[in-house]
Amino acid sequence: MMATYFSGFGLCNEWEVFSHLQHSKIIEINRVYDIIAFNYGAQRAIDYAISTTKRIRKISLLSPAFFHDKNPIFKEQQLKLFKSHPQKYIHNFYPTSPIALSSFIYTPSVEELKKMIYYFFSPKDLLYLQQRNIIIEIFLGQKDTLINIQAAFDFFYPLSQRIFIFQNAGHFLV
Repeated sequence: MMATYFSGFGLCNEWEVFSHLQHSKIIEINRVYDIIAFNYGAQRAIDYAISTTKRIRKISLLSPAFFHDKNPIFKEQQLKLFKSHPQKYIHNFYPTSPIALSSFIYTPSVEELKKMIYYFFSPKDLLYLQQRNIIIEIFLGQKDTLINIQAAFDFFYPLSQRIFIFQNAGHFLV
């Protein structure tokens, strides 16, 4: 098994939170190089895949941080809230987590938040990855309150090979 994992916003080493996906064979890690990413990690994973020369079989994006549908006023409000109370902001960022996250949370920088909310998944980049025969999988929770899953679905549907929507799941896909 060979995989690289990219953590979510304000989180580190939280891969074990998603072990239920691996144990149920929803995510299968092959001997060929795979990339798995959650939330903000999805953005970093795509950038990494574009720039690496390593052979990649599959990219699995778990609840990708997708803010294409948010206007500049919303994004500036998020930055102001974060700047005024960073620790409170990060704890409110994952308000509906059914999992104890305290051991995985750290307070990120304002630059990380800015990168995340202003990031734009490029259709050109995703198509380039497909041309390299990389399978792109998207995992969304229907009850996700952090992103607009319909907007994410509409965007990623033509640019990925597989999209999974978990009916009664939130951002952590449980």
